[in-house]
Amino acid sequence: MLSKPIRRPEMPRAAKPVPKPDCPPRASRRNPADDAARASNLVQGQCRVLEMIATGAPLGETLAALVGVIEADIDGTRASVLLLNESGRFLHHIVAPALPEALRRLIDGFEIGPAAASCGTAAYRGESVIVEDTETDPLWSPYREVARAHELRACWSTPIFDRDRAVLGTFAIYLRVPGRPAQRHLHTIKMATHTAAIAITRNREIRTLRDSERSIRGILEGMMIGFVALDHDWRFTYVNPKAAEILGREAASLVGRKYLEAFPEAEGSPFELAYRKVMAERVTMHTEYYFPPWDRWFEQRVDPTLDGFSIFFQDTTERRLQLQKIEHLARVYAVLSGINALMVRECDRESLFREACRIAVEQGGFHMAWIGIVDPNVMKIVPVASAGIEAQHLAGLKELFSSDMGTVLGNTMVAQAIKEKKAIVSNDVQNDPKILLLKKYTDPGVRSLAVLPLIVADETIGVLTLYASQIEFFEEEGLKLLTELAGDISFAIDHIAKQAQLDYLAYYDVLTGLANRSLFLERVAQYLRSAASGNYKVAVGLIDLERFKNINDSLGRTAGDALLKQVAEWLTRSLGDANLAARVGADHFAVVIPVVEKEGSVVALLDKQIESLLNHPLQLSDGVFRIAFKCGIALYPDDGTDAEALLRNSETALRKAKVTGDRYLLYTKAMTASVADKLTLENQLRRAIENEEFVLHYQPKINIESGKLVSAEALIRWNDPLTGLVPPGCFIPVLEETGLIHEVGRWALHKATEDYLRWRATNLSAVRIAVNVSPLQLRHRDFVNEIGQVIGINTHAAAGLELEITESLIMEDVMHSIVSLKAIRAMGVGIAIDDFGTGFSSLSYLSRLPVDTLKIDRSFVLDMTVSQEGLALVSTIITLAHALKLKVVAEGVETEEQLRLLRILNCNEMQGFLFSKPLPSESFETRFLASPPAG
Repeated sequence: MLSKPIRRPEMPRAAKPVPKPDCPPRASRRNPADDAARASNLVQGQCRVLEMIATGAPLGETLAALVGVIEADIDGTRASVLLLNESGRFLHHIVAPALPEALRRLIDGFEIGPAAASCGTAAYRGESVIVEDTETDPLWSPYREVARAHELRACWSTPIFDRDRAVLGTFAIYLRVPGRPAQRHLHTIKMATHTAAIAITRNREIRTLRDSERSIRGILEGMMIGFVALDHDWRFTYVNPKAAEILGREAASLVGRKYLEAFPEAEGSPFELAYRKVMAERVTMHTEYYFPPWDRWFEQRVDPTLDGFSIFFQDTTERRLQLQKIEHLARVYAVLSGINALMVRECDRESLFREACRIAVEQGGFHMAWIGIVDPNVMKIVPVASAGIEAQHLAGLKELFSSDMGTVLGNTMVAQAIKEKKAIVSNDVQNDPKILLLKKYTDPGVRSLAVLPLIVADETIGVLTLYASQIEFFEEEGLKLLTELAGDISFAIDHIAKQAQLDYLAYYDVLTGLANRSLFLERVAQYLRSAASGNYKVAVGLIDLERFKNINDSLGRTAGDALLKQVAEWLTRSLGDANLAARVGADHFAVVIPVVEKEGSVVALLDKQIESLLNHPLQLSDGVFRIAFKCGIALYPDDGTDAEALLRNSETALRKAKVTGDRYLLYTKAMTASVADKLTLENQLRRAIENEEFVLHYQPKINIESGKLVSAEALIRWNDPLTGLVPPGCFIPVLEETGLIHEVGRWALHKATEDYLRWRATNLSAVRIAVNVSPLQLRHRDFVNEIGQVIGINTHAAAGLELEITESLIMEDVMHSIVSLKAIRAMGVGIAIDDFGTGFSSLSYLSRLPVDTLKIDRSFVLDMTVSQEGLALVSTIITLAHALKLKVVAEGVETEEQLRLLRILNCNEMQGFLFSKPLPSESFETRFLASPPAG
């Protein structure tokens, strides 16, 4: 948009280039405190601009201030605001302080069009135009030399709309490096265009209604911060909605009342003193105070006015708490990191304890720390290491724990932590009744206290006690980390105590006594060497216990462990040798048959063992249980020549058995090929999402009576750059299985809405678009909110969207479906039941479902011309739908005979190949929306 080009024919839209890194480049890990400061500066900057708007500052100065705020928020950028002239054809600069003068002259008077760089195109289309690289984007080809001369490598331009969505101008950000905006930049740009729109609209209103109060009131009431105005007697004259929300009062109840009369608790507070200073000295004050009566922090800007003073303010409590929380967590992380490093090098308990206490005080900033160990002979706590504790307090601790109160059965916090095996916390030591009797043992500088049990083998062997100088220090998230820290120390203690058992732990499962995976693979390798010389086969099987998780969840871990032990004993007896079995997972056992003469012997053995286990009673929690298993088997040398390969392929066979329902399966190469193909396809689909390879095709829906186009169904297609369009049946199931359908489905909703709004904006015959919803999407707890985000506040967007949900999906959880669909329909979005007749709906629920349309499944449409029963079924569905005042759409209509029967049965709409197959959006627009067909 850098010169006045000759009017050119409409250029094709630029293909999206390969995505580049967000610009400006972001650090791999942002500092939450910096983010909070940046957000605060942005809000303050918006306040300043809004204040300029409210006080009637010249439009140029206001927008220049806004541009300055954005340039300060997004590093390394230059911004400009252009306005459309009265004819709506030419853009003129109003502010561009950072752009060179020569460049501003070239831009001034730029004609908008479909291919007019960034700003001219954005104003013409009425939508954002993100040019990631001016060197490669076709929109900038006529102006590339100028862009190079002024170091303009990227330009993000966004139209500025008035209240009626008419384009006022554009807001543009120029960058010296290629890139596209990150989510934070989009938020900032949205704020800038919204604020610019307010400023421009406000300026126009001032020129026509200079003395009107309505404009200022609209600005103030639309602000996201509180604003109040008071007169010289400190009476409220205006309270905006946000201020009423923050103060918890109705605006009408405050207007006319004096400040201290409405809020007597503020008398003598820093707020009152600040207001008196502003009134007395006629100065502006920007302050942030804590208000104890409300236990909240407030940031405010107080300005003197002709009538008294005004206050912009916001509640910053959450931000303050977040910063405090970050500080606390940083200290805890420092201790966790230091002690984890310590565990690697320390090999004796005494050094571990001493260094752990030192790290807690020196690196974590705790007031003091000590570790005590339970003496099992006398059942007392013995302090063994400490840091930061003065001699007097240490002597008091030793006195306490040598007394009767120092036993593990006493009533101290330490005793409680040992008995209950959980962290015990006091976040206000000086006023905590639990420790009032122990005042003389408490350091006066201590405000919070946490006692963390050290647990080894489910027995509390000691405690780690930490003291902090602030009240309410040990909040939930930090306490989780400290509990993890105590667990790490416990692990180190256990590790040191069991040094002699390392060999056993390296090769055996502690619970069952069977070999673990490592030892099992070594044993299988030995059997394979013998089989190679003896020319016979070896079988490796992987066993999965059925319903183990249910037993574990319902009866508890103890019962689950007992079950695993009994299964291990049964396997040992059944195989006749404990060396032939191993536990290789939570509920997975591996077995090896060292000599297999023929495959049939393995099958016969499995049949026998499965029957044996089914009939074998297991005693659990005073009850008798029987359990079955599934098994996958791989044979040497057919399915692998080493132990790892055999175990891996037996796992593949096990997974297949769990899918098919077979009790056991022998491995085949096709299983691995299937898994590999699915994994490859999943990776391709992830790249397809990143590279934006998905597209929407549209299939028209036709009114049967009039023959006119009334709506369209959006269908997802994958345009693979290597193979072209991929049939949906080849990739949709994988999207569902991997959860990628969430992201692709969300994209489809946004794209369909975007296309609909574009049709409206370009005067095409826009029709409602139906988008299919997957089961995972509807079950997701945030699905209703996602729909709200898609349509935003644009009523046209809601009117142009319809969701198609299969009947079987709705009936999976009909009550949840009713609640969700009511919320969506309340937004103005249409609801259709897809594939009706296949889900066995209850008529009582059907009458309660908030839907607009029933779609007859294509299988019924096909049967309609084959049999009288099929025709009767379709007739019944149509009659039922009309009785419920629902529209009926028949899908899969392919013949004139089907259409004739549907017309006789009073079906409302149809879609199918008889009229049109699904088409790419460009073809659909050209064929149906530019001049909608009749008949």
